[in-house]
Amino acid sequence: MGELFKDLRFMALRSIDKTKASRVISEPALRKEYNFTYFCKLSENQYAVTDLYREGQVAECAPYRLQKSRSYDYSTAIPQCNIQYTELEHSSIHLHAADRFTKKPKGELLSAMKSWLSEKEDLFEKLHGTYVMLQKEHKNIFLLPISLKINLEYQGIDDPVTRINYQSAILTNAFKSLITKISSRSDYETFIHYSRIILLDNHQQPFLHAVLYYKDPDISDFYIRDLTRIWCEAADKAMQENSYDIIAQNSDEEDDVSVEVNYVYFDTPFSSMLNDDEEGEWEDGRHYDVNDRRFSFEVSTTPLYSAFNYLYHKYIIVPLSKRPRGGNNSLSRRIDLQIARFSEADSYFSEAELKRWMKGIKQEQNYHIDYLERVAKQYVKIPNLNNLSQGVFTYKK
Repeated sequence: MGELFKDLRFMALRSIDKTKASRVISEPALRKEYNFTYFCKLSENQYAVTDLYREGQVAECAPYRLQKSRSYDYSTAIPQCNIQYTELEHSSIHLHAADRFTKKPKGELLSAMKSWLSEKEDLFEKLHGTYVMLQKEHKNIFLLPISLKINLEYQGIDDPVTRINYQSAILTNAFKSLITKISSRSDYETFIHYSRIILLDNHQQPFLHAVLYYKDPDISDFYIRDLTRIWCEAADKAMQENSYDIIAQNSDEEDDVSVEVNYVYFDTPFSSMLNDDEEGEWEDGRHYDVNDRRFSFEVSTTPLYSAFNYLYHKYIIVPLSKRPRGGNNSLSRRIDLQIARFSEADSYFSEAELKRWMKGIKQEQNYHIDYLERVAKQYVKIPNLNNLSQGVFTYKK
């Protein structure tokens, strides 16, 4: 585990961190990789949502602020309810843009961060164990990481845990319907296993991320198109079956449900399916079921090196009206831009090492493991929720 999460070593959250080289990584660099959300238990079945990185900033700058008052151009204000571990307790404090998290946390914050990291380590071990098992059984395996969202609105639900759990129930039920449908179809014979994880975006909205394992490297975006259309109908079914105070947030009054789909690619995106009977609807971001109900969707792609990075501008495939126009969107061009923006001070890579790594990305073991660590960095243990489930595809000839 020594090499995992090594960009957090300066926080000394594990015993092994004391024996390894470390450096302070900047907040922007860390936020590209990690979700720092944490659920602080206040009492039985009552939690507050906090951001552990900001807690660390507050803990580090608060004593200085109390000793020496001066004028600042405050850039960030932490809501009162988010401060749980600092000596200020429920008092609010403003953060300056220059405030950093550079030291080992103490007290309750240290305990919380150790728990937060341990949960990520546990998830990685589970995902890695599944990967090793499948690799031994099938030798050459390939990954299709795909995020599935339903645009939802909630009404009258103030408690964040309750809201997240209700929304997650809809996502989970929709995914069960999707898996049931594709497991019985011969088109999916190449798929062998899946891992399903509920993650939170940067607005604490839950979404479903699935790691689909398959055997045949020669596949097109047929599966992206098919899974998107199935997800529209599965989401609609789950919404109707769950009578919560949560409703679909439609992009158009004529649409029944609006969804978003994003998939991570390694070396290149999937080639386009050229014989799609619903090509027109696909390009418009629309799907019609057998009852002529209309659904809308947005599909995007993300290269491995930017997976889960909310500062990265996703590349929208459909609808065409949202697709970026002009400019060079080739993978090599985007890699060159990433390298040009790279800072050795915020990484354990040198620029030369990063360049070799990025230009060598393929569907192979070391990059698969890197991706699984990226998933684990985003993982947040949500109270009263089973974030992870795994299963095999049961299709047989």
